[in-house]
Amino acid sequence: MAEEVKNVITDEQIAEAVKRVEELNKARTDLNSLKEELDVRGKDQENALKVFGPESNEYKVQLELVSGVQDRIEETEKKIKELSFKRSELKPVLDALAKKFEEAYKADTSREYHIELVPSKEDKPIDRNEGKKVYKKLLDYLNKDVEFDAKNAVNLLILVRNMEENKAWTNSPDFDNVIILRSASVLSLWRFITESFKGHGYFEAKIFLEVWANCGQTLNDAVRQIQKDNAVTRQLGTQLNSVETEFDNSEDDLPHDEAQVTTKEEVDPEIAE
Repeated sequence: MAEEVKNVITDEQIAEAVKRVEELNKARTDLNSLKEELDVRGKDQENALKVFGPESNEYKVQLELVSGVQDRIEETEKKIKELSFKRSELKPVLDALAKKFEEAYKADTSREYHIELVPSKEDKPIDRNEGKKVYKKLLDYLNKDVEFDAKNAVNLLILVRNMEENKAWTNSPDFDNVIILRSASVLSLWRFITESFKGHGYFEAKIFLEVWANCGQTLNDAVRQIQKDNAVTRQLGTQLNSVETEFDNSEDDLPHDEAQVTTKEEVDPEIAE
């Protein structure tokens, strides 16, 4: 029990570790810039020595500039050493971040959104037949006309199943031209229709544009809302990638079998935009 309590990582500890990783990466970037600057200063120093001689003010100025850069390099190297991690320090943080990301990702993908198939108008009653036509045409597109590859074939299957979950509702007398899709399905529908749909000829184009005129705006709005709702998960994914990269580059002080298990083998921190 004592060991379990000890291994609990708080949000504050995660934030501190992420900040430290960011500072460490910045220090490394600064060090590379300083080394480039030292190279330039060194050449200026050599030129001043050749042109003006070792006793000249020009040469002494260059000596001071080179010395200043060297001092800053030493300070930055010291800072990098102080900020650097051992894997045993980062492993609990990495595991905690992976868990937070996975929970947030699952919540995002299962969140439901209402898609209005036909825009409602205050001065007109709901025409359920119009909504059913749009719904049926969208299903036809997905079943027959969208292109897929090995990467998005599963997305297409999941989307169609989610669409078909609404079939009974579209046949209900209470159908209000609104279907409910989960986040991942909304994104897949938008991508398949806007990026992977192929039609032929004037008549198919006309039908497609009529369908898109009805549901395109609400679908676009849902995609924008998903992007906002997924902001936290995207941030967690970025942090997870950053911490894992630092973990891989850190001094390995873990037992061999534990050190070989990386979060990338368990979680893919790549989420829909």
